[in-house]
Amino acid sequence: MRVTAADRSREDAISLTLEPVDGEPFSFHAGQFITLLVQSGSETLRRAYSLCSCPSESERLTIAIRRVPGGRVSDYLVNRVQVGDALEVMGPSGQFGLDLSGLVPAHLLLVGAGSGITPLLAIARAALAQSETSRIACVVSNRNQARIMLGAELESLRRAYPDRSSVHHTLSQPSENWTGHCGRLDESHIITALEALRGDHDVPVESYLCGPLGMMETGTEALLALG
Repeated sequence: MRVTAADRSREDAISLTLEPVDGEPFSFHAGQFITLLVQSGSETLRRAYSLCSCPSESERLTIAIRRVPGGRVSDYLVNRVQVGDALEVMGPSGQFGLDLSGLVPAHLLLVGAGSGITPLLAIARAALAQSETSRIACVVSNRNQARIMLGAELESLRRAYPDRSSVHHTLSQPSENWTGHCGRLDESHIITALEALRGDHDVPVESYLCGPLGMMETGTEALLALG
């Protein structure tokens, strides 16, 4: 893959747009990941990153990487990769996500924290583009505003589909000027998103969760408690 765009608008993260060098479409399901192979001396380092682009745009792939303290690959990608560089890629891989070969579920609840938002953004983009009846609600949990990944992309998606999408942020350590939801993700945040998703109708909802283990457990417990 060749890097065709690099967005460094966030200090600790980067979004890379990749295109196949041979120009052939790259087939994947929303929610899958690719593995980058990065050479470090005589060692080949492998790191998996979820695709956050829509599968229908198979000629343009987007991944978002947050720098990990001491992370050799994430530090290299965030600080040194430039437009025009070539990266060796394996994949796609993974069973998580939305298979567009069948019917797209009408109502999707997407719950993510930190970089877990990356595959969920791909799922949201794919579902809204594939079916005019699909609706999504996305709950995004982070520590503070500076830690929100792909916030602009989520807002752009919400504006593109104002009648069929909603985004609900919650911050555990917000600044004084934050006017959104506060606190760690819990049942109340999921209830808010479900109400926006369902409206006055008690319809089936398919839920996808991605993030740290603690958030996954909390989100699962909340969904089970709500039936």
